[in-house]
Amino acid sequence: MADPKTISASRVSFYRGCPLAYYFKYEYKDKNNKKIVVPISPSLAFGVEIHYMADQLYKKTKNKVILKGVPKWEDTGKCLGTWWYRWGLVSKDQLCRKKPVKFSSEAEKWRYHWDGVRILKGFYNKMSKMPWPEETEARYECEISGEKAMAKIDRLDIREEGGELKHTISDYKTDRKSPESSTFLLHRLPQFTLYSYAYEKNKGIRPSLNLIHLRSGKAFKTKRNEGDYEYLEAIVKDIAQGIRNDKFVPFFGFHCNMCDYRDSPCREYGIGVDGKLKALEEAMKTSPEISDWLSFDVEQPKRTHSKLFENILENLPKSKPWIRKELEKIFADYSFLKKTLEDTSAERQYEFINAMKNEPDTFLELLENDPRDEEDVDSPK
Repeated sequence: MADPKTISASRVSFYRGCPLAYYFKYEYKDKNNKKIVVPISPSLAFGVEIHYMADQLYKKTKNKVILKGVPKWEDTGKCLGTWWYRWGLVSKDQLCRKKPVKFSSEAEKWRYHWDGVRILKGFYNKMSKMPWPEETEARYECEISGEKAMAKIDRLDIREEGGELKHTISDYKTDRKSPESSTFLLHRLPQFTLYSYAYEKNKGIRPSLNLIHLRSGKAFKTKRNEGDYEYLEAIVKDIAQGIRNDKFVPFFGFHCNMCDYRDSPCREYGIGVDGKLKALEEAMKTSPEISDWLSFDVEQPKRTHSKLFENILENLPKSKPWIRKELEKIFADYSFLKKTLEDTSAERQYEFINAMKNEPDTFLELLENDPRDEEDVDSPK
């Protein structure tokens, strides 16, 4: 019999998404009593590192005491310098918090790098001038439907609004899609319900809630009511019962494409119940066969960027206008990119431009059309 232990937003998300993924992440151990270690997605590694940077802004210390109101970094340049260093290590070692990261290309590493630069520049300029939050990365424990539960919030602000003190919990999200296009999940996500529930149980105050969408820089308001709390109690009860009864039946769907456990443990340790589906998959072959009688030709767009960065390294020292002309076709904020490049070491400039030279088509495809636009990118809670 498995033990649900302390219910968190991550555990809710994993179990409701796919009980087998939950099993691999939280329950399974091999004969040496070790957990499965699988490569995590670059998007998750990016979310983890951005969350770390956002939290560290408020962690300037002196003699091991946090100096409230004093930013960790003196200016934007020093903040971005830390980002260059940290993401540089992730890219080089392909590790994030000792977990392997599976990048598809050098271009992908740099795309996330520049995403981080843009986010952190705006975040630092705004947040370093605001009053300090009351708490960051704070943990609140409570009981839901007789089960232990825990909420770890990114930030808590207590500020006066309309003549009264308002308690506001905010969560940072690095998703590519903004809630502006669809507010359904914003107002239904159990994660925010858990934050509100746990805080109210501890403080006796129902907080306001914000989703801070870091890629757009917008903070979106949401709130929870008694109906949301009843829903949370129901799913926590359901999850706890399923875990205790060892119900880890997999749920297959297109979400499998974003699962870190798909290619390794899900196949290796037996897809489906008692490995029967694994045998079926092996019989059908891992690579799908093509039905020629139903297949047809579709004209594919021609990519003409293969020569875009040809000889770029040779042109770099003597032709900045040429580089600008080519790069501003890709980057809307070229002037910011150019200044950031000038502030970095020659070695890192070389790495970036050499990656563009060697993989121009991949670079442009990643920058123009990210195939994971649907992905929810967030750090583990």
